[in-house]
Amino acid sequence: MTISVLFFQLAFIFVPGFVWMKIHSRYGHKGERTQFDAILNVFIFGLLSYAILYLIYWPFGRPLAPFAFDPESKKLIQPEILPDVVAALAVAFFAGIVGLYVENNKLFTRFVQSIGATKTYGDEDVWEFVFNSPSPTAGYVHFRDFANRVTYAGYVRTFSETEKLRELVLADVIVYDFDGNAMYQVPSLYLARSRENIHIEFPAPAQPEGA
Repeated sequence: MTISVLFFQLAFIFVPGFVWMKIHSRYGHKGERTQFDAILNVFIFGLLSYAILYLIYWPFGRPLAPFAFDPESKKLIQPEILPDVVAALAVAFFAGIVGLYVENNKLFTRFVQSIGATKTYGDEDVWEFVFNSPSPTAGYVHFRDFANRVTYAGYVRTFSETEKLRELVLADVIVYDFDGNAMYQVPSLYLARSRENIHIEFPAPAQPEGA
């Protein structure tokens, strides 16, 4: 097998890792990523996909074909490994979604906090942490616009961030002046502000424990 064919085979085998990595990077982790991080994630998620598939196959005594391909073959794609690659692709898709649920709901972070191992909430900033929170107090906000002296009160429907902007889409919005007088209502409102020019209040009281 030539180096180019071997490289293609390995790249083809790790397609599930690429799919999992894209799900993770698009909808999960929002921090800065290098090319090395992306390659490492493809490798790790690919191995995890095949490890999960191996556990599925193990009770049936079925081996994983992708890691037993013929090194002397000159075919770009060996037909015998294709079913397992497709199966691993399905595993990566569903595992990626489960991983998003665990990551965005901070299940591991909450676990290590519950046992007193850490007080931190993760590696993302407070903006992402707050609006990913399942707490109902984070769902209704007062967004104060000091430049125009108005306050937008509404339910958070969508949020995002870029290097320069923080964005919110609010629903059932009431716009107040700074004296507290309601000016008008709109069903939906998009807001975008620089990272340094944001003031958001959460007026909904937290529910007491056990309520």
